[in-house]
Amino acid sequence: MRKFLIFVLLLILVILAYFMVTDGITIKDFHVLSWKEIQTNNEQLDQNIENLDKLITVTFKNEQSNLNESYKQLLIKKNEYADLVLYSSETDIEKATRTEMYETEFLWTKLGNYATKNNGIDMKIDVVKGSSGEENVYNLNFTLVGEYAYISDFISSIENDTKLGFRINNFLLVPVASNSDSGNSNSLQATFTVENVGINL
Repeated sequence: MRKFLIFVLLLILVILAYFMVTDGITIKDFHVLSWKEIQTNNEQLDQNIENLDKLITVTFKNEQSNLNESYKQLLIKKNEYADLVLYSSETDIEKATRTEMYETEFLWTKLGNYATKNNGIDMKIDVVKGSSGEENVYNLNFTLVGEYAYISDFISSIENDTKLGFRINNFLLVPVASNSDSGNSNSLQATFTVENVGINL
């Protein structure tokens, strides 16, 4: 009889062990994972480690390289502006600072054409009252999102357009948080202001 009871207990333990391995066991807040759940969690952990490694070794280095290149370009622009101020006459400075009035259609067409030319960027412009206090004088706050090359081309285009004569201020370039499903990991966001633009609204 005693041997029979021991046999029955062993049989019950074997059955419990089988269900524990195949389906897992949950008792209130206590849960024993099945081997399939352990395997799934292990695969998910491996995937997370792989994604993190890719983020560190590839994405981060690419973004760091883009920011370093942007910083170098900004230093070049800064030196160019410093040279212009140093070697410009009072007449040149007065001419450069004189407010020119633009028709709304002309201005938006110009900027829209440059944005279309660099169709890898999304452009947003907020028009706010200028700091000079003059009537019909506004600041244009630009927000550009795209790859560095497109942003750089757009800025060069509006700065080198003699009919616009724009000078950018408060330039800031930051990486855009990417969505692995749809986002572009190389996307950057540039914000800057063109101050005291005369516009006949």
